[in-house]
Amino acid sequence: MNSKFHTVVMITLVIIFQLMVNNFINPGPYIFISLVPFAISLMPRSTPINLTILLCFAIGLTVDIFSRGVIGVNAAAATALSVLRAPIYRLTISRDRQDITPNPEIRQCGFAKYLAYISIACLSYMFIYCSLESMGVRSVLFFIPQFLISSAASVILSCCFSLTVSSQQ
Repeated sequence: MNSKFHTVVMITLVIIFQLMVNNFINPGPYIFISLVPFAISLMPRSTPINLTILLCFAIGLTVDIFSRGVIGVNAAAATALSVLRAPIYRLTISRDRQDITPNPEIRQCGFAKYLAYISIACLSYMFIYCSLESMGVRSVLFFIPQFLISSAASVILSCCFSLTVSSQQ
């Protein structure tokens, strides 16, 4: 299967699953499960930054439009993560693997390095998401647990998805 087509199909399936989670699973006010960082990690690193920003904004806006919540929050967090994606990759993946690995994958990077990458990506995304969502009306006592629990849930689900995708290839 063509690599670009495979990537588009995988990102589309992850976003559809994200929409299903948002609309049919309500784990409570403290948990927002997001697979958007995982979908962004599937994008090839060779994608030009302008196109990456535009695609990440479109992914976030799609999730915003078809989910319950504030329009633009996912789009803002996804756009910010698109800019942070390359520095996070350079920070977590060793230099000798950066030339070999086009995307951070468990199979090629190893579990520890992938976990570091997806954890930082999810923490960045969730910090922006939770900050924007709770701006002005919720206290820090609500923000901190929501940020930490949502980040942990997103990292776990992203690792599960990555293991599933890795085993399929």
